[in-house]
Amino acid sequence: YATSSGNTTPTVDNYTAAGVTGVDAGNLDAVNAAIDAVEGTDADTAAEIQAIVDAVNALEIITDYAENGTTEPTETNYTAAGVTGVTADNLAAVNAEIDAVATGEGADTVTEIQAIVDGVTDAIDIISAYAADNTATTPTVDDYAVAGVTGVTADNLAAVNAEIDAVTEAE
Repeated sequence: YATSSGNTTPTVDNYTAAGVTGVDAGNLDAVNAAIDAVEGTDADTAAEIQAIVDAVNALEIITDYAENGTTEPTETNYTAAGVTGVTADNLAAVNAEIDAVATGEGADTVTEIQAIVDGVTDAIDIISAYAADNTATTPTVDDYAVAGVTGVTADNLAAVNAEIDAVTEAE
């Protein structure tokens, strides 16, 4: 099917017979679309097909979380979906930003999710750089919010930044 979408469309039973798990009636169309989107040589083993199915299912977990606030995605989910930059240290902030998306439409592609993750890591980097060198970009209220830091307001921003400036990046 990956070599030509004109071939017979795989069914759940076809995937099961091939030893591929995680395909059901609810995600069959998404899995087949993902298989069809790759080169045939990238979906010609059960392991390659399984990785594609895992990516589809991981993306669905992240999208469901954005839409419904259901099961929180894990680092493994982000990695399987093809999203980079999610770590144990920023997972809570990433999930908070994903959950803040009004509907799953702002977090239903790898590109959209990657942009959210990049925003979180950029905000954390700004704060860390300021801790190391107060001539670096000064963190804003938005930077703290995106990084998952709560309680920072326009009224206390200068005080918070003074505290951040007083620590070193390693702290």
